[in-house]
Amino acid sequence: MTIISPLIAVIDIGSNSVRLVIYDGLKRSPMSVFNEKILCGLANNLEQTGKLSIDGAKRAKLAIGRFLKLSKIMHVKEIHLFATSAVRDAKDGNSFAKDISRTYGYKINILTGQQEAEFAGFGVISSISEPKGVVGDLGGGSLELIAVSDTKIGTGQSLPIGPLRFLDNDGFFNKRHVQKIIQEYLQEFPLEYELENNHFYAVGGAFRRLASIHITKNKYPLRVVQNYKVPVKDIMKTVELVSRMSQEVVCRTYGISNKRSSLLPFAALLLKEIIAAGKPKNIVFSATGVREGFLYSKLSKKVKNKDPLLSGCEDMIARISRDCDYGYELSDWIFPLFRNISEHEKRLMLGACILSEISCYENTEYKAELAYRRVLDSSLTGLNHKERVFIAKSLYCRYSRHPDEAILKEMQPLLNARRFKDAQIIGSSMRLARSLSGSIKGGLQGTSLSVKNGRLILHISKDKKELAGEVVEKRMRQLGEVMSLGTIVNLI
Repeated sequence: MTIISPLIAVIDIGSNSVRLVIYDGLKRSPMSVFNEKILCGLANNLEQTGKLSIDGAKRAKLAIGRFLKLSKIMHVKEIHLFATSAVRDAKDGNSFAKDISRTYGYKINILTGQQEAEFAGFGVISSISEPKGVVGDLGGGSLELIAVSDTKIGTGQSLPIGPLRFLDNDGFFNKRHVQKIIQEYLQEFPLEYELENNHFYAVGGAFRRLASIHITKNKYPLRVVQNYKVPVKDIMKTVELVSRMSQEVVCRTYGISNKRSSLLPFAALLLKEIIAAGKPKNIVFSATGVREGFLYSKLSKKVKNKDPLLSGCEDMIARISRDCDYGYELSDWIFPLFRNISEHEKRLMLGACILSEISCYENTEYKAELAYRRVLDSSLTGLNHKERVFIAKSLYCRYSRHPDEAILKEMQPLLNARRFKDAQIIGSSMRLARSLSGSIKGGLQGTSLSVKNGRLILHISKDKKELAGEVVEKRMRQLGEVMSLGTIVNLI
């Protein structure tokens, strides 16, 4: 059984917003249990004055006080405060941090540009399997760039080209002037060397909104931004379009708030220049960044080496007080039906098996749909969109023998016929296993599956012969139908 960890909070004092995220513990795949931000605009007019916005600093101080009080109410055991570009670069940044410390008794860790870039890189490494390319984290006051390769990071760099440095009081910026500045700064990082034929991992709220716009415009079925991968040629139309838009048009067209919409044309222009300079193969959007990377950096090497997907599945099933050990036994039990699958595919099957009881306490009429939606809409990491849909469909078939086209049709483009059949086999096997074991650890002992001479065979030891009743035989036939095999129940 997964041990429930004490809550841990991160208060991220950024150039544009102050955000509190409370996680369910310091673990391989932490889940957010509370997430709130207040747009303060600390970096407003920073380029002109060299100091933090007076109004922004007041709002930030109040926000930090609220977040600290809320963390205490929620019995958070560990609270971390860090500040990024605006506080780092402002002449009065240190005095602001000291004022917060005197007032609330908590020290603000002012991250260096290198640290901020490293945490952004770790954030992507923590949630995306085997990343290869460059992470770019766009905040209100800066852009952090760092190369990533699997679990390794390069030397990070912070460039002072965040949108708040260039917006005037009305939320506009001189595009030709800003484009030239962006091009000059991007030359300081070896984008072409690190990016060509690799991926650019886009981190930060403005980039995520670009992803949401692209999802909407292209009627993409899954609205999860995490690990949304888009070939460069497919996203360029959106980038070109948004980069030419005014704040007013962005706000009206996409229903984005005034404060956020002012950042989007800048983010699109920046992404356009990154693509031109680095020539990446794909743009991959990440919902995890500095905060998650900060937590990841605090983990032991042993925990870092855990699979983020499987760790997340274990935590997810533990929340409903179910033991993940049954899922591991179930996966081993089903494995003989898939002798030719890769280790990668076996990993996805294991994730589905760990989650096999995710809807066990729900109303029978809705078990399948709820299991399906929980995976699709979850914060699980370590998997791409096709893999997310595969696990979701496996669980749908675990709870329902008759797929509802109205529910499943929307995601059909993300899964080919072979993988859909594999999901049906896994789901039907789970249903059979449930009848044999009650989904209890150790319950499958004395039973096994095999395929021989075109027949699906269920082996049951003689001390469990009473299990071979009508329900088991029916579910064997159902599994055999999915696999196009005849069935035999063999007492051994």
